[in-house]
Amino acid sequence: MIHQNLARAFRKSSRRRTPSSTRRLLFPESLEARRVLALITGSVVNDLNDNGEIEVGEPGMAGVEVYVDANQNNMLDISGTVVEPDHFEADTLIEVPGVSLSFQTATGVEGDVIIAIGETPGTGEFASTGKLVFGIGENDFFNEFGKLRMDFDAAVSSVTIDVIGSSRFAEDVGVLEVYDSNDALLASVSSSGLCISEACLTQIETIRVDRPEGDIAYALAFTKLERLTARFDALRINDGDSEHWTLTNNEGNYAIRGLTSGNYHVNQVTPEGYRQTGPTDGSHEVVITDADAPNVDFANHEEAVIPAWQNPDNPLDVNDDGFVSPIDALQIINEINNPSFHDAATGKLQDPPPAPIPAYFDVDGNDFISPVDALRIINHINSETEAAMNGEAEDGNATSAFATPVFSESTNDANDLANKRSQRTTQATGNDSLRPRDANVAAVSMLEIDQVFQEDAELGSKTMGNSEAIDDSIVLQLAKHLVNGTI
Repeated sequence: MIHQNLARAFRKSSRRRTPSSTRRLLFPESLEARRVLALITGSVVNDLNDNGEIEVGEPGMAGVEVYVDANQNNMLDISGTVVEPDHFEADTLIEVPGVSLSFQTATGVEGDVIIAIGETPGTGEFASTGKLVFGIGENDFFNEFGKLRMDFDAAVSSVTIDVIGSSRFAEDVGVLEVYDSNDALLASVSSSGLCISEACLTQIETIRVDRPEGDIAYALAFTKLERLTARFDALRINDGDSEHWTLTNNEGNYAIRGLTSGNYHVNQVTPEGYRQTGPTDGSHEVVITDADAPNVDFANHEEAVIPAWQNPDNPLDVNDDGFVSPIDALQIINEINNPSFHDAATGKLQDPPPAPIPAYFDVDGNDFISPVDALRIINHINSETEAAMNGEAEDGNATSAFATPVFSESTNDANDLANKRSQRTTQATGNDSLRPRDANVAAVSMLEIDQVFQEDAELGSKTMGNSEAIDDSIVLQLAKHLVNGTI
């Protein structure tokens, strides 16, 4: 209840009508008096057609890290502690070792936690990196009535934070104050006037305090002018050796701020599961003189994720010998009956697989082994056999190596078919002990196949294709028949 009352009071106080005396407050300042810093801007997109170019219709990628690779090691080098709201889910508590975040009212009463929330998740308009900023309760802004407080477990030497102007009618001035453990004010810095209109030079600015003495116990961030608000983002602590970096917003756009004239190598941290397609040489070389550098873009193509136990070349080739044969189905059945690499109760395959992998048991790519994996191989062989038989019927020639249907609907000529399969097996293995079965036994009827799919009495419904409803013994029988050449 106390937390709710504080949040309500904060919300009420921060939404008072702005007096006319404070509207459109502009602070005259000559450009010569300031060190004008430049931006590097661009986009990161999902390269759907894998051509390395950014094209209309290709979506932007949110939350991608883009950075200035100062030492050209193709890695983002960050020192100290970074508290980035976009590293958390929206509306969740921020917990980072070494620092505690809270909000402090004008009367000194403190709230419990800080929540990362986004005011405009569709545009990221009020965030300097990504799309989320610091917030409390329903609010994602701070002012003189509610300040962002940062307490450090051990004294630090520098604090850096981004301030984002929120107003279209007046300039917000962000303030960062640092204190020692005795509550003595050590230093205070202010941003320039920030707003979302052309009246201001910029909307976003980074403010920083350095204390070589390393005596900063806590810090406060807020706005200077009464009844004006600002957002705060990307807190960095003791980050003196960090490279410039940022995150893309919801549309995949980014801006690296605070750069002076010079040459820069700009790179991205390629998202997991993607391959960078543009630029082809990995990074951009950017020269900044007296203007911003736009269109420094990156393109990434999503890589297909192949399950660890699935053959990347042919999922049906379990033993990876380059062929799909009954032996592949039998290897699956043997593993099911004698678990060596999977959980017998669940069917979950060992993760990760041993090296070298014994066999590619996961035909359907779900990280489990089941009779369905074997049945897919049997069905594949059956479909190829039927296709071959149809071709032979048209030209009158027997040319198929597997001229026998795996599942035969009748026993007509089954003796001859079984004999042919048995002869081929004997020739291949040199084993003449495999005798052809009687036709009535060798041919597996469609009625028997239908029995593979049983009615689940508990569910009261057909479970066609459900691996739990398949009788392992029947699949084993089918696989062994295939290997023996008796069907």
